[in-house]
Amino acid sequence: MADSLFRVTCRSCARYTERTRRVRQRRNSVRVTSKHTAVGAAIATAVAVAATVVLTQPAQAIVGGEQAAEGQYPFMASLQDGDFHFCGGSVVASQWVLTAAHCVEDAKPSDQDVVVGKTDLDAEGGQRVAVAEIHVHPDYDGTNDAALLKLAEPVSVPTIPLPDAGDDDLEAEGTPLTVAGWGTEFFGAPTTPSHLKRADVQAVADDRCEGMTGNGAAGFDPETEICAEELLADSCQGDSGGPLFHELDGTLVQIGIVSWGVGCAFPGFPGVYAEVNAPSILEFLTATLSGNTASSPEKNEPKGKGNNNGNNNGNGGGNGNGGGPKK
Repeated sequence: MADSLFRVTCRSCARYTERTRRVRQRRNSVRVTSKHTAVGAAIATAVAVAATVVLTQPAQAIVGGEQAAEGQYPFMASLQDGDFHFCGGSVVASQWVLTAAHCVEDAKPSDQDVVVGKTDLDAEGGQRVAVAEIHVHPDYDGTNDAALLKLAEPVSVPTIPLPDAGDDDLEAEGTPLTVAGWGTEFFGAPTTPSHLKRADVQAVADDRCEGMTGNGAAGFDPETEICAEELLADSCQGDSGGPLFHELDGTLVQIGIVSWGVGCAFPGFPGVYAEVNAPSILEFLTATLSGNTASSPEKNEPKGKGNNNGNNNGNGGGNGNGGGPKK
């Protein structure tokens, strides 16, 4: 089937505006990009039967699961435009936040701040820091969905480590994993929670993941993506860019970045994550963090020092939901 143009309503991917994007189709089906706005690709069957235009849906909030305990995941980061949470992220170094490329690919550093040190985004405390540089994976095309934000100043929160190169055991079928974020609690929800949520999921083997997404219908790429599922538990709108992690010898290690999916917790459609351990992604992260990247980052004059406000109206404004033009 030839490539077609589909309208993508971004809430945590591109800059708050609707844009037309060429969507690569595989096996007569739409690639659902980023799991926070992957709006209508919801039901691949409906696409085939009804031949209706389906909206690609970027990353989302947590469906099912439970509220995270205060301070349980101190490495969590909220990407915000003003007080509007549009994507998640993780602190991987004192001055670096890892997120999804689709969250910031068309952004300028001045478009957002990063809030860390908060479990409830409406609570006092935490640290709000300006973004100085945006480094998007140079080969991002829907796959390689990774980006690094260099902050204007270091933050004083614990970091989450990345996996060792070639450690594929963390992605083996059935491996227990956890995803966390401030995304919506069901597909199409009009609001997002202010309190961080978590959900336990399990890794799905690449071959089974391809089959579960309609024989590759959604464009799953085993070279740069992994998928995970659990009955009635999934990431959803607003969770894009957040971490998928595993406890290894008592330490949480990040193995994925919330990227895309068909709906949220739809039976037979696992969530899809950028694979941190994929050679192309891990090399990009390692080079950028060490200052050896060949890419030219989007830079910004820092907007100011971090503060302890970091408030968020996570319960309003269509934060990461399916109704607005924002991420």
